[in-house]
Amino acid sequence: MLAIGAHPDDIEIGAGGMLLSLAESHPGLWARYVVLTGTADRQLEAQSAANAFLPGASLAVDLHALPEGRLPPVWGQVKDALEEVAQSCAPDLIIAPSPDDAHQDHRTIGEIVPTVFRDELYLAYEIPKWDGDLGRPTVYFPLVVPEAIMVEPSGSVTGGTTRYSSGWPGCAALNAERPTPRHSAAQSP
Repeated sequence: MLAIGAHPDDIEIGAGGMLLSLAESHPGLWARYVVLTGTADRQLEAQSAANAFLPGASLAVDLHALPEGRLPPVWGQVKDALEEVAQSCAPDLIIAPSPDDAHQDHRTIGEIVPTVFRDELYLAYEIPKWDGDLGRPTVYFPLVVPEAIMVEPSGSVTGGTTRYSSGWPGCAALNAERPTPRHSAAQSP
């Protein structure tokens, strides 16, 4: 599994429940975290979060220091960083920001991911924010929610932890991008 975020905390906000569920249901999961922006302090937070959200996983973390809020002007550097990742791994699943996200950094990554990873399943997570740019999910991923986190039907949260779930309670809402096959239908995979 490959998780890509523009900023430290994007992956956890957009797909944290999914990461916890995957780690619990797939002991020894191979995972790679890629975060493209962040100061040294924020990168330490990202490293800690990766370990906390993927306990027991075989985990690699790539932290970059591209300019936060300025990924469109450094599009080539974003593409190069993701191309390096693609050349070093072939994940079964990629989770990354949506190409429809209103935030320019998230959108830039969401537009580049399908061009770099053409044969892998890409699920686009959404990050709820003030601009209300949430789309229409095409995939719901069932979550394993620890008892310490209780979400009331009203949307209020008890247990001191905030959790976002769009769609059905206990599910992460994602948008799936279908990979473009590199072989014809007549060929065997």
